[in-house]
Amino acid sequence: MWRWLLVLAACGGNDGTHHVDVSCADAIVYLDRFGGAYDHSAADDATLNVGIVFDGPRTLPPFPGDDVAWGDLTSCIRTALGGFDVVVTENDPGMTPHVELVFTDSYWADPAVTNVVPSSCKSGHQIEVIFGDALATPTRGCEVAMAGLAEMVGQLGPSQNCLDFTSPAGDCGVRSFLAVDENCVDPQTDLPAPCRCDATATTQNSFATLDALMHSCN
Repeated sequence: MWRWLLVLAACGGNDGTHHVDVSCADAIVYLDRFGGAYDHSAADDATLNVGIVFDGPRTLPPFPGDDVAWGDLTSCIRTALGGFDVVVTENDPGMTPHVELVFTDSYWADPAVTNVVPSSCKSGHQIEVIFGDALATPTRGCEVAMAGLAEMVGQLGPSQNCLDFTSPAGDCGVRSFLAVDENCVDPQTDLPAPCRCDATATTQNSFATLDALMHSCN
């Protein structure tokens, strides 16, 4: 399971979140092509379509790309997550705990923005929104979605190796989550800097970080 899936609806916690035991459940990443109705909440809950990235009720249009673009995009994401113990689905899991990557047309506040993702350094985030109108290619959409997932789930920040999904640098080849220690960088200067959610660290390993959040119960 992915341990960040523990913050979901069942019984109330003292912090206003809800918790359920999903021991040995499959980690599920839902790729939502069709948008839908979402609303703001102080805590993310993909089962209820609420999250902190929304400024209020929003009905998001479908992803603007055609079947070929969608196929290329989802194929890239499945390859990116293929090394982890995770189920990638295009069917809404409903009330089953999951993380949701919502693909829609454009950001309601700025059409140049490629994605919005919860940015606080805490667990429990579950909804990222990716904007197809601001993306040049399906490959770029995949890269943006995976960088956001790494930030949302793994609390990872920008890294120096441009072959890793977490790098803010320009394209230099086929990206993946690399199983190597990489320098954390300032996204504005691309110079080494303290890591995003741990100022005492100067390197991060995107594959190891995400892999540690998932394990097989078999």
